[in-house]
Amino acid sequence: YAGTDYEHFFVDKLGCLYQLDDTLHKLDYREYLSGMINPVLTLDPTINLLYICDGTNGYVYSIEDKSMGECAPNITGTGYKNGILYITAPAAIAIPSGSIITDIYDFGTRKRKTIRRLEVSTDILQDIAVAVDYRLDKSKDFSTTSWKTVSAEGRAIVICKGVDFRFRAKVTAYEDFGLDDFKIIAMAQVR
Repeated sequence: YAGTDYEHFFVDKLGCLYQLDDTLHKLDYREYLSGMINPVLTLDPTINLLYICDGTNGYVYSIEDKSMGECAPNITGTGYKNGILYITAPAAIAIPSGSIITDIYDFGTRKRKTIRRLEVSTDILQDIAVAVDYRLDKSKDFSTTSWKTVSAEGRAIVICKGVDFRFRAKVTAYEDFGLDDFKIIAMAQVR
């Protein structure tokens, strides 16, 4: 677990992330955390980031944005000295490429849908690639499409069918990036 006098975070035996303040909040993310072995949680309350690492996988949870992303897998501590952030790890820290993964979307219907295209708007200069996680049954694991590079016009053809979806975007070199707009072109199937 990790925390302050006002809030605590922990991962249970099933791999679910929880936040405890005045009440207990199940944040979940077990699709990422359930395979971790003895994760180490490190909270940086100055910038509201929670690092969850086990030496093989690393994730960072933004308390402000309520979002999860990948990070170096071996972070074991953080601290500040003279206003400079220091990160500790048992070995060299490899910085992964920047990536974004959305929460699960079903677009308000449990009918099958076909994703046709993704449109991305951002101000970063390097190439962006996108992929889609999809599944037909919520009791099953997600499958993931291949990564598609977004064109100069901001479009990528990604075709897949499913009921539930998660959307991914990544850049090849680490950059703190966000998307100004993310448009999904889909079609619901009639049964």
